[in-house]
Amino acid sequence: MSASFAFSPAVLLALALLIWLLSGVIGWLLAGAARLSSLITGVGGMLAALATICAASPMLQSGSALTVNLPFIAFSAEFSALNALLLLTIAVPALFCSLWACAWLRDVNRRQRARTGLLCQLLLAALTAAIVAANAVALILLMELAALAAYFLIVQADDAKSRRAALNQFLSGRLGTLCLIVAFALLWQASGSLSFATLRHAVLPSGVKSLAFVLALIGFGLYAGIIPLHAWVPQSHSSAPPHAAALFSSVLMKVGIAGIIKIGLDLVGTPPLWWGIALLLLAMLTAFIGGLYALMEHDMRRLLAYHTLENVGIILLGVGGAMVGVALDLPLLAGLALLAALFHLFNHGLFNTALFLGAGEIERQTGIRDMEKLGGLARLMPWTAVTMLIALMSMAALP
Repeated sequence: MSASFAFSPAVLLALALLIWLLSGVIGWLLAGAARLSSLITGVGGMLAALATICAASPMLQSGSALTVNLPFIAFSAEFSALNALLLLTIAVPALFCSLWACAWLRDVNRRQRARTGLLCQLLLAALTAAIVAANAVALILLMELAALAAYFLIVQADDAKSRRAALNQFLSGRLGTLCLIVAFALLWQASGSLSFATLRHAVLPSGVKSLAFVLALIGFGLYAGIIPLHAWVPQSHSSAPPHAAALFSSVLMKVGIAGIIKIGLDLVGTPPLWWGIALLLLAMLTAFIGGLYALMEHDMRRLLAYHTLENVGIILLGVGGAMVGVALDLPLLAGLALLAALFHLFNHGLFNTALFLGAGEIERQTGIRDMEKLGGLARLMPWTAVTMLIALMSMAALP
């Protein structure tokens, strides 16, 4: 085996997926040994994230999409510069969530350690594979698997609030999957294929394209938390373990945004102008209402969840602007708008992960989420205070 093959993006990505799955299963089997189980799960997650980062870095230089078969596993993946950036958006937050999980998993009971460790690894593996999926069937199945993992992460607290939040997320996920199935079924009927490479070159009737776009916008919008499809977001972020909530915000919802980019700008040709205008209106609503709700929240994690909705709206303003630019044949507008959207997509994953993990650490040390009951923690938790201050400055777009 040549060195170039041994460290090719395909090999590294396949290894990352296997490490996530194996470390989750081994950590689950050894859940009775708290220190060993948490170390295997956390270190395994970090190694998988690093392998994904190493796989994505050379992909950023690629020009067009290239379909490859991943070694060791029977999976057809699509490598492109956009997919590489999205992989980095997943892997960097996953790296730090896995590091934080090493301590958190060690301190919880055996049942929670086993389930949380396995489900978080399964969530990350499914979403990573979904980003590079080369056909619609794989994409839908992997997003469904991720949604089910998220459901079990939310419901494990086993109280009325968590069960209600999990049910809300479960119903939203099933509705999203149903919309995506119908959308891609329409595209399959018109093109005869579910391969993304084939769909890009298919000549599709405008009515079919528009109906598929609306259904896919609803389906991916439910994952992304676009208002008014956001009801599952604040409850789920409040009920899940802290690092799982960080993954919901920084990874799961971002895959929904990636799906909107894929269907609106990549797969079905030049979008009509009304697609971009409709997305801009939804983005403005999401950003405004999300920020408004955040101002009224006192629960740290619910506040961060609403801030995530606000930032999802800001990101989609860029995506909608790019669609308008493409529709009006204004490449400079389209390029700048998409660049801004993708930059903030990555940026939000960084500072939001830091804020969720900081809020989780405050909750772990004090048992309190209500910010009105907290004060003076900077003296007792200086490192947490500094890191959260940096993240808050990033959120406020300060240097």
